[in-house]
Amino acid sequence: MIDIVILVVIVAALVYQLWRVLGERSGNEPNMPASDPFAAQSLRPMPGSPVDRAMNAKPVNVNILPDGVPATNEPLSVNQGLQQIKDYDSEFDERGFMQGARAAFEMIVKAYARGDLETLKNLLAPKLYDHFAEDAKARAQKDYTMETALHKIATATITGARMIGFDAEVTVEFISEQTSVVRDGKGAPIVGDPAAREEIRDTWIFRRDTRGSDPAWHLVETRE
Repeated sequence: MIDIVILVVIVAALVYQLWRVLGERSGNEPNMPASDPFAAQSLRPMPGSPVDRAMNAKPVNVNILPDGVPATNEPLSVNQGLQQIKDYDSEFDERGFMQGARAAFEMIVKAYARGDLETLKNLLAPKLYDHFAEDAKARAQKDYTMETALHKIATATITGARMIGFDAEVTVEFISEQTSVVRDGKGAPIVGDPAAREEIRDTWIFRRDTRGSDPAWHLVETRE
């Protein structure tokens, strides 16, 4: 009987310690969208709160104007810009970012062709999303369909990086091979050649608020 009492006490102590470590869960905790290509970054330990890291950060160039342009009017090199972002967010890693950017490129290209607004909403900044959604709805109203095959991403290169206030901004140039066709309601191609591969050069700008705990970057601008 004494052994049973001791065992119960030990189990209760272990349950209490587990509760202290994990905390109580209400069942209403926010979930990371499964479609977020940058979600893997959230698995890394983050010392201190993002707000504390941002507020205590020391920019590479202390003479930064509100719009993020150096007071000398000389543009930051890519390395300077990346270092500036790391000074605000010590967890930033350009290799991990590029893995997410390549995945985001493929997801966005395919979602735009399908008219998948739900996926686009998670990956685009609101203004850009509105533009993409307008195009997708216009195609649907005309009973047009778009088919895009992304054969490969030949290169993906960071061509710019900087801080704008507390927002980190990274510019990436993608060179890809795609086949894109727009068909009418009867399935006849009206734009593009279904048998042709075209080299596409895109410049995409991603942005993220370094004060937040959300690791996701959002596409804010595209240039072809």
